[in-house]
Amino acid sequence: MPAWSYSMADNRGQEAQPLIKDGILYLTDHEKTVALDVLSGRESWKAVIEYPADTTRVVCCGIVNRGGALFDGKLYRTTLDAHVIALDIKTGKEVWRTKSADRRTATR
Repeated sequence: MPAWSYSMADNRGQEAQPLIKDGILYLTDHEKTVALDVLSGRESWKAVIEYPADTTRVVCCGIVNRGGALFDGKLYRTTLDAHVIALDIKTGKEVWRTKSADRRTATR
C-alpha cells in the first residue's frame, strides 16, 4: 500500500523518470518541476514554466517531457519552447536559462 501519492494535475503521458537526492524526489512534466519529500510526499517547491501561447502548436511529438538531470546543486531540464534551464535544487529558483534552438524553425 502506498504511503502517499502526488498528482501532477496533467492527463498527458508522463515519460520522465523521477530523480531522488538527499531525501527529495524531483519530478518534471512539460510545464513544471516539483520537489517532494520522499517520506511524507510534502511539496518542497514547484517551478512552473510559462510558454508563449503558440508553443503547443509546433510540438512535433506530443506534449511530453523526458525528465531532468541533477548535478552540482542544480536540476537541469529542457522546455517545449527550446530552452535549457537550471533550477536550484534547494529552492526551485531559476539559476539560468539558455535558448537551444528556434522552436519555429527547428526541423522535426
